[in-house]
Amino acid sequence: MTHKAPPRMSGAERAVVLRRMGDLVAVRKDELLRIEVRDNGKPLPERFWDIEDTAGVSRF
Repeated sequence: MTHKAPPRMSGAERAVVLRRMGDLVAVRKDELLRIEVRDNGKPLPERFWDIEDTAGVSRF
């Protein structure tokens, strides 16, 4: 059996961090889209969906 350390943040604290991350992704969406398209060559419409999904999932 492995021993797990107790979490350093409560679930509510983690939620605040994740929602903020989603907000930051949404604000910098255009920049992130350009970086991702150059990085892996995925078509822009697919990257757009991926970035939108990342923001949405982080806010969920």
